[in-house]
Amino acid sequence: NEDECLTALELVPNLLTRGINPAIPLYSPNSTANRAGAALQIYRLNAIPDAVMEQMLIRYDEDKNLRLNKVESGLDEAAFVKLDKNGDGELSISELMAWRDLPPDLAVEIIVGAVQGESVIKLLPGADGKPSPFAKHVTITPDGKATLQLGSQQMELFSPNSSTNFVPINRGYDLFFDQIDVKKQGYLTEQDLAGTQFQYMRVIFDIVDRNGDGRMAKKEYVDYVELQQSFTGVALAISHFTQTPSLFALLDANGDGRLSVREMRTAWERLKTLEPGGQFISKSALKPQAWLRFTMSRQMNQGLVGTNYNPMVQPPTKGPLWFRKMDRNSDGDVSRAEFPGRTEDFDKLDLDHDGLIGLDEAEAAEKVFRAVKP
Repeated sequence: NEDECLTALELVPNLLTRGINPAIPLYSPNSTANRAGAALQIYRLNAIPDAVMEQMLIRYDEDKNLRLNKVESGLDEAAFVKLDKNGDGELSISELMAWRDLPPDLAVEIIVGAVQGESVIKLLPGADGKPSPFAKHVTITPDGKATLQLGSQQMELFSPNSSTNFVPINRGYDLFFDQIDVKKQGYLTEQDLAGTQFQYMRVIFDIVDRNGDGRMAKKEYVDYVELQQSFTGVALAISHFTQTPSLFALLDANGDGRLSVREMRTAWERLKTLEPGGQFISKSALKPQAWLRFTMSRQMNQGLVGTNYNPMVQPPTKGPLWFRKMDRNSDGDVSRAEFPGRTEDFDKLDLDHDGLIGLDEAEAAEKVFRAVKP
């Protein structure tokens, strides 16, 4: 469509008809998907079953001697020595049981806020007050996401950080009250609720009538309904799933379902983490990745990570007004094709001369404009 961005369907037109293996959501700690060999397994604190130790032994015991040496276990020196009670350099199944009692490699606090900016992810120190062993491998971004990168595999934790993610309270009850209050008195009496269609209002009448004056005032009714609806934001849920990532998803840095010019230019910076030090990426490097979402229950299925085949592009919200209006494809850059002015004016704004005016360049130009404006 010549919007200077590539979607998955533009790259592979038959993508949706040739058969895709979608990510499998694992919503319950007791789900059958918590099977041996799963890339991600979730259990409640202090409730890891013995079967998990057997799974670890089966999965990592390369020489099949029913024991794990230090290399097979993947544990650091201190942890391995602590578990190896008899000091024979191998962990039996009984010694491996004590793995559950070791301190966590990473502890995080996820806060889900009601409005934009309140949702945050924080790293917690270990029991000794020092940073957790995996803390150095974690990157936290302001959009409510933390990424744990271990070699070529990663785990992402999400906490929604935008008010647009939250379902607004339904204001239809105002109109409902007004339809019943045909006399426009601003209150209702039990006589006004004689019909069978008002059974619900009769049931809650005494509860809503807080001052006991025999009238259900509109404000009393509104306060009652809003109190009830506010409870829907109390219940929290954690959802988790694993997926072998597609190259498209890895290249799509902002997750908008399109590959922009800048994303293609910076692709190698993201891909090289799969096989550090190499000059290419092999298929074997695409290992399962894990995602955890801690959200309000009503949001549990919103925004699961994956390829967005039918992107709904949102208009840009950052940068000067002129920059946002020129960015017609909403990819975060203004290209030469989008710029309505002269080439020499574009070149002055394009400070790094990469053929794109980015957000930083636009904001830098805006400061100059404001400084010289009479």
